[in-house]
Amino acid sequence: MKYLFFIIGALLFAPLQSEAQLTDSSELLKSKYPIGYSVVRANAVEDWAGDNSMIVYNINKECDSFIDVMAHLGAAVESVDSDYFAVIASSFEQWGEGVASNQILNILKESENPIGDYFALDCTWSMVLYNIEKELENSDY
Repeated sequence: MKYLFFIIGALLFAPLQSEAQLTDSSELLKSKYPIGYSVVRANAVEDWAGDNSMIVYNINKECDSFIDVMAHLGAAVESVDSDYFAVIASSFEQWGEGVASNQILNILKESENPIGDYFALDCTWSMVLYNIEKELENSDY
């Protein structure tokens, strides 16, 4: 019976002791685009200093959001003069630190590594994504 209580106790407390882990997408972005990952990580550490699980959660959320933003950008690239592209560029500008909407088009046209250059922008990717999706809900894009 003593062993049964030990096993139950171990099962109950195991989740509390587990370390937060980066998702596969976060690990991929970390390895392929270390500059952008360092920006995301620095922002998470600034917001959640001392709380490792929240730092990791925030990094994962921002990396997943970045991937979704890139999917929107990929869909809008066919017509950079469209309202859809304008919403995306505006979202970058609104939720990026020192990001101008014309930078988004310039990176697209001139960069040899556009994904890395976009990821290196100091943006709150979850808010960029939220703004894009909110605008899409309220329009006919």
